[in-house]
Parts: sequence; C-alpha cells; structure tokens
Amino acid sequence: MTSPLRGVVADDRTLARTGFRMILTADRIDVVAEAAHGAEAVDAVRRTRPDVVPMDIRMPELDGLEATRRILTGAFDPPRVIILTGDALLAPAITRHPPHLRPAEATGKTHVGRVLAELGLRDRVHAVVTAYETGLVTPGTVARST
Repeated sequence: MTSPLRGVVADDRTLARTGFRMILTADRIDVVAEAAHGAEAVDAVRRTRPDVVPMDIRMPELDGLEATRRILTGAFDPPRVIILTGDALLAPAITRHPPHLRPAEATGKTHVGRVLAELGLRDRVHAVVTAYETGLVTPGTVARST
C-alpha cells in the first residue's frame, strides 16, 4: 500500500487556503502545512517534505516564484510545485525557471481557461486531482528533477 500524498498549501488568502485544504483532503491528499506567504512556504516545505505544493504566485514578503526557486534550488527530493494565479495554472516547466516568467496575466488566464474548458475541468485544483485520478501522476513514483 502506498502512503497518501502530502501537500503544503501556500496562499495569502485564508479562504483560498481553506478551500484548497478541503478539496485536497476530500481527495485523500494530506495537507501537512499551510503558508500565508512565500517565506512560510519555504520553511513549511523544508520541515514537512511534501509531495505537492499548490503555490499562489502573488503573496506578501516573498512571492510564489521566488519561494518556488528557493524550494527547488539544491533540494535532493523536491516536491511538485504548482504555481497558481487567480484562476490559472502555469505549466510545471515554468516552475523550473521562475526568474524568466513575465507573461501577461490576462493572456495566461485566457489560454488556461480554454484548456481547462476543453478538458472539462472546472478549475486548477480539479486539474491536479484529475492528474492523480487518471494515473498521470502516481504517489511515490513521480520522477523528480534535482
């Protein structure tokens, strides 16, 4: 039997963190920590070593891009970080190179909205849950970059 997935939810909005926790927990993903800003997210990830981190791109003190860079830099077994902004999801390839990210928010939202609609997904969290449910990502077997 495989261990359940573990996650850290990083968003400066309490309501958003609560919503992500409810959705992830309902899908049997253990939320082991929450963070209200990027520095808390970096600390929480280092303490708890989660499998996945839904990370808001816009947070005080340290934004999601810089927090992601710090989490992934030098980590032996880094988590999958899913960068979130509004109702958009950025491709995992972008999270590997956060300093180079400068897309227009409206453009990203438009494209992501179309992709989600074509896939019949209601939002970015639904996309993550669907990835696990369909076997695209399997707990404990994801190849992680170093």
